[in-house]
Amino acid sequence: MEPSALLFLAFLAGLLLLLVRSHQKTPGHFPPGPRPLPILGNLLQMDRGGLLNSFMQLREKYGDVFTVHLGPRPVVMLCGTETIKEALVDQADAFSGRGTVAVIEPIVQGYGVIFANGERWKALRRFSLATMRDFGMGKRSVEERIKKEAQCLVEELRKSQGEF
Repeated sequence: MEPSALLFLAFLAGLLLLLVRSHQKTPGHFPPGPRPLPILGNLLQMDRGGLLNSFMQLREKYGDVFTVHLGPRPVVMLCGTETIKEALVDQADAFSGRGTVAVIEPIVQGYGVIFANGERWKALRRFSLATMRDFGMGKRSVEERIKKEAQCLVEELRKSQGEF
């Protein structure tokens, strides 16, 4: 057999295997939604003119809560004011928090004020705010000093007229 034909058959077999595997492992803990393609998800099913129209069509078919795969990542969509209110107000604890950034997660490992979440984030934020207050954040005296120094800098720049 010719090498290019063998490579093509291997590619087709791999694609078929991906299709079969993706249909077998449909997660039971996600709301219903359209069946995704491997790697691409539901991107080919979306209207390129406007995602809102696509989401509204899916809302009519699957209800106010449905799952769409944007690439390989599943995204749960909430449509309608009552549904969003229930999620963000009535069940605030379940929907609070921040998402993880997959590229940065192995580096920061959940630490830091920006990438932390939950109790760790609350403790780090409390500590950071207390420390910055100790250094004068939010006090008028620091603001006045900064304004005075900025004014002195502007005067010096005017004296030099751009000459260095």
